[in-house]
Amino acid sequence: WVAFLSLTASFLGLLIFSLKYKGPTGKEAYYNGFREQNMLGVFINLFCAVAYFAKVIAAHSGDDGFEVFTTMRYVDYLTTCPLLTLDLLWNLEAPYKISAAALVGVCLTFAIATDSQPRPACYVWFGTGLSFFIFSYSFILVIVKERMSFYTNCARDSHAKKSIGYLKIALFSYFG
Repeated sequence: WVAFLSLTASFLGLLIFSLKYKGPTGKEAYYNGFREQNMLGVFINLFCAVAYFAKVIAAHSGDDGFEVFTTMRYVDYLTTCPLLTLDLLWNLEAPYKISAAALVGVCLTFAIATDSQPRPACYVWFGTGLSFFIFSYSFILVIVKERMSFYTNCARDSHAKKSIGYLKIALFSYFG
């Protein structure tokens, strides 16, 4: 319940903020309406909330809930993790957005293969997936560090220290 309620609150908060946002100048109506890629994070939260709601319903009844989320394991992760990566890199205006999202999807596919295979085959999948994950994580981290450096330099010129603080919090929550 906690995850469902948190994600629903996040969805509603982000939706209201995104719809009311008037752009950097404060005068542009429908700012995010013309830049819908800025709204991706809103809908990722909605998708996660629906997935957790299905799991809550399944746990509190004898029903399977919505089978896509309750019996087909990892569907929500395979959908949301690449989208979160795409959203992060899109908002940073970084290169290789789609490539990085695809790499995350492939890493998750290795994880699913690891979970579904018997021993000793699962160890081979795990080792290969771990190697691929290290490459993917390093690839994304290099891109994000470069963009962070760029935005930090821009903030020094424009006195946007508060925005950089928010960006650092977002990156810390993404990379841990």
